[in-house]
Amino acid sequence: MFAASNVFVDERSGRKFAALSYPIRDGNAAQTGLLVMTVDLLTLSEQLFGSTPKSALVTVVDRTRAILLRSTAAAEFIGSRPRDGEADPLGGAREGHFAGVGRDGVPRLFALLTLPGVDWRVIASLPQADVLSEFDTALRRTVAVGLGLCLLALGLTWRLWAAMASPIAGRGAP
Repeated sequence: MFAASNVFVDERSGRKFAALSYPIRDGNAAQTGLLVMTVDLLTLSEQLFGSTPKSALVTVVDRTRAILLRSTAAAEFIGSRPRDGEADPLGGAREGHFAGVGRDGVPRLFALLTLPGVDWRVIASLPQADVLSEFDTALRRTVAVGLGLCLLALGLTWRLWAAMASPIAGRGAP
C-alpha cells in the first residue's frame, strides 16, 4: 500500500520534505523491497499550483495537520502546524463542501477531500464573491427586467382603466 511520511526538515538545507513509499512485491504478494522517494514540498507546491488562480487557495495537510503544500505563500506555510490546543477548523471532517470565513477574513466556499492511504486532506477554496459573481449579475438583471415588466403592466393597466372609465365618466347621471 502506498504510504507517505509527515513533513520533515533537511538539516543541511532547511528545506521541507515528505517521503513517499510503495512496497515491491513478488508473484506470491510477499514484500521483497520498498521504493522510497523524497519530495521537496516547496518545489512540488510551485509545480502543482503554478496555474492556480490568485484568488483560489489550495492547501494540503498531513494527519498531524502540518501544511505540506499550499498554492499561495507556500514558503511561509509549508511545515507549519497549528498551535497546541488550537481546534481543527474543519472539525475533523474528511470530505465535503461548506462555506465559511477564511483566515484572511474573506467569505469563502470550501471543498475538502482526504486522500486514501496517506490520510492527507486537500482543502480548496475560492472567495464566495468570485464564485457567485455570475449568479449575482444574472439575479440583478432578472430583478431589473421583472421590475420593468411590472411597471409596464401597471402602465398598461392604468391606460386600460382610464379607457374603460372615460365613457362611464362622460355619461353623467340621468
